[in-house]
Amino acid sequence: MHAWFSVAALFCAGRAVQARHVLDAFVVNTLDGSVSVVNPHDMQETRRFAVGKRPYGIVVSAETGTIVVGVEGENKLKFFNSTSFELMGAVSVDGMAQCGIVLTPDEKHVLIAHPPSGDLIGIAVETRKEAFRIREVGAAGFVRCGPSKASVYATTRPSPGIAVVDPVAQKLLRRIPLNVCPTALACVPDESRVYLTSPWVEGILDLDTGRAKIARLIPLLPPPEKASPVEVAYSSLTVLDGGLVVAASEERSLVDIVDVATGKPRDRVTAVIRPAWVERVVSPVSPPTPGRSALLISTGDHTVQRVEIGADGKLILGAKAKVGAGPRCIAFRFGH
Repeated sequence: MHAWFSVAALFCAGRAVQARHVLDAFVVNTLDGSVSVVNPHDMQETRRFAVGKRPYGIVVSAETGTIVVGVEGENKLKFFNSTSFELMGAVSVDGMAQCGIVLTPDEKHVLIAHPPSGDLIGIAVETRKEAFRIREVGAAGFVRCGPSKASVYATTRPSPGIAVVDPVAQKLLRRIPLNVCPTALACVPDESRVYLTSPWVEGILDLDTGRAKIARLIPLLPPPEKASPVEVAYSSLTVLDGGLVVAASEERSLVDIVDVATGKPRDRVTAVIRPAWVERVVSPVSPPTPGRSALLISTGDHTVQRVEIGADGKLILGAKAKVGAGPRCIAFRFGH
C-alpha cells in the first residue's frame, strides 16, 4: 500500500490544556474493516469493532466524545461514540479515495481532503453536515496538523507541493511548489522544517518552510540485500526529541533513526515486519513536545508496538499488541 493512501492520524488539540496522558490508542485495520482499541500502557487489545470496508483515516474528538473514521471503500465518514463504540451516523463524501482527515483545533469539525474538487471539506462532528470548504487547496492526499496547531499541511497532486491551511480562519495560507511528489510528512515543533518522503527517493527531504524550498536530501542507503529500487522507500515519518526523525519502510521492513542536525543515520532496526506507520506519543499540552516514544504499526504481523529512543540514540523495541488485519494508522484518546 503506497503512502499516498495513508492519512493523518495525529490528534490536534487547539487550546492550552492541562497535561494529559494517553488513555487509548485506536488502530485502523484496513483489510478486515475494523478498529482496534489498544491500552498503550500494557499494549493489550481491549476491544475491536467493525467500521466498514477499507477504513483509513481516524480522529478522536474529546470535545464531542466521538471517533470519526474515514471509510474509503464506502465513500463515507462514520461517527462512533467513543465510549460505547456504537455507530451514531455517517455522511457520504464521493471521491474519498486517497483522502486524509484531521480535527480542527476546537475538535468540533473534521477536515477531509476531497481530491475531485481540490478542496478541504469541513464536516461538523455533532451535526454530521458540511459546514465549510477551504477551496483550491489541490488534490490533497496526506494531511497533518502542525504542532503549533495553527496550520494544517497537505501533500498535493498533480501539481506537486505542500498546501498550508489555517483551520481556524478556514483559508489557504500558501502553497509551496516542489519538483517532487511528497507522500508523507512530519513537522518539527516550531514548523520551521518539514521532513518529507517521495516516490523513488532513497532518503528524507528537508523542507525549509521559511524559504519555501527543499534545503537538502538526507540520503539513507538501503541494505545491500534489499538494494533493488522501490517506489515508496519510506511510508511514514515522525519527529521525536533531540532532533531525531523516525522513518518506517514498509517495503524493506526496516526503521531508520536520523539525526537531522548532522544529516546522518543514528540507528537502523530490521527486527520488524513491514512497518507501515509510526506515530509519536505526545500529550496535547501547550506548547507540545515531541517526546521520546512512539507507536509503530506493522502490516506484516498485524501489530502495534511501542518503540522508544534510548539515551544512546538507539531505537528500543518494546511490547506489542496483535490487532486486526492490515493495520494502517492510529489516533489517541487522552485523559487527565
